[in-house]
Amino acid sequence: MPNPSRSRGRKRLLALAVFSSCLAITPAHADVIDTTWLGGSGSWNDPTKWSGGVIPNNTANESFRVTVPSGTITTTSTSPVAVAALTLDTGALVNVRYPLSAVSAHVDGRILIDGTMTAAQLSGSGTVSVGNTGTGAIGGTLAGAGGLEIGADVHVAVNKYAAINAGSSGLVNRGHVSGGDNDSWFCPYVTCGSFSNLGTIEPRSGYLIVSYGATVTRADLGNVAWGSSGTLAIAGTLLNQGQTLIADADHRWAAFGTIRGGSLQIAPGSSFQAGSTFNPATFDDVSLSGKLDVRGKLNISGGNLDGAVEVALAPDWDVEAVLWSSAPSFTIADSVTVRPEQGVSFAYQSAGAVGDGSNPVVNRGTIETGRNLLNNDVYLSGTSVLNEGRLRVFRQSKMLVRGAGLTGSSELTVGDGGVLELFLGSSTTTGLLDVRGGLDLSVTGDSLVLSGGLLGTFLRIVTTTNGVVGNFDSVTPGYELDYRNGTEIWAKLVPEPGTCASLGATIGATLLTRCRRQRYGYR
Repeated sequence: MPNPSRSRGRKRLLALAVFSSCLAITPAHADVIDTTWLGGSGSWNDPTKWSGGVIPNNTANESFRVTVPSGTITTTSTSPVAVAALTLDTGALVNVRYPLSAVSAHVDGRILIDGTMTAAQLSGSGTVSVGNTGTGAIGGTLAGAGGLEIGADVHVAVNKYAAINAGSSGLVNRGHVSGGDNDSWFCPYVTCGSFSNLGTIEPRSGYLIVSYGATVTRADLGNVAWGSSGTLAIAGTLLNQGQTLIADADHRWAAFGTIRGGSLQIAPGSSFQAGSTFNPATFDDVSLSGKLDVRGKLNISGGNLDGAVEVALAPDWDVEAVLWSSAPSFTIADSVTVRPEQGVSFAYQSAGAVGDGSNPVVNRGTIETGRNLLNNDVYLSGTSVLNEGRLRVFRQSKMLVRGAGLTGSSELTVGDGGVLELFLGSSTTTGLLDVRGGLDLSVTGDSLVLSGGLLGTFLRIVTTTNGVVGNFDSVTPGYELDYRNGTEIWAKLVPEPGTCASLGATIGATLLTRCRRQRYGYR
């Protein structure tokens, strides 16, 4: 029979052995050193400004907890500085010019970041300003250390060129994050693996980009307090299924990433920016209404753009706006109008393109060139282009129908009931339609409408791949037609006031026009 006292003794010896082995494999704790800034202004790397005469910077054996009761400290060494904890009392200021990390920072004073500050947790009732702090330095980053949590009473202001970057980890905001800049190239942004706003986000003026790299819901975005002209731009992916995102004068949104599902309602007089120079946008199964301002690229991933939608193509820093679809084909519904709008660009740039040349494009809506803009021209780019709606080319503008990569051939077909309408300009060779392929208006009911020109001005239709075959059968009064080199048609408007002119011709197929009263000037 076992001896109970001996058994208990063996258990105590075993427990002592396990405890001893744990001590052997656990590294020694670093000594925690509390140090205090002695006041006034100076460099972090000046040992005479610290209690104990030692520059606080963690080592393998020492861990510093730093308190700044008052005064101003500037990090001046390019070598990174790391501390366990940083506490700033009211009135204290730390200028972060070079890398500084603190596992936790309690801020009742101010931190100005022109370099990089890394922290896992911010608390207190003070302000952290990131970037453009008045020093002349460009940029600034508040980085997370395995995630970042901003406390309830902390205000983080993110300025031009600056960022909050939690990397692939989570960002939780319980305080107040504000920022913005009118330039989408340099506006502040927030990058994180996940995002939860339990406090307030405030786009002050211009764009504040949030949730780079994250998939978020509208609930994750929490409370948004728009400044007088601020726009909250969603990067990453917004899961909008079963919800309605409303954009109006008081709720200004932009998509620099993906919106998935639900509806987007844009109020009359307002617009919703989709994409920018560096940030393409995607709408995945989104019901749309209102005005879309496309800058950069917008992918209608389902292949159908419908709803009561006006699409403004506006170049952004000399990058064309592209409305396209990654689906096998791209169809624009009859309720949609696409037209250029003045953007940030030079005069020689086009406004943008419908289609990217990778799939067939079907237009049942209205696609127009611009009028009196620096960027009037519009491209139609598809492996084929079928127009069952209206294509309108205004004076001093061009609509270029092009194939993939500008080199492949494409065919412009005006479908049954479709209209290709060209408005003659005020000088020769204006109102240009450049077709990289054949022009087929052979279906009864198709129309080529010439209208709105001035006497003596020209319309020019050019085909550069398949050419034009055949001769004009007849020309009724109103136009002088010139057929040149098998590739160009020039139409000179010569009607008398109040007359109505039409033309008929055979160019490999039948070219038909509807009789319209001619106008002087342009519409």
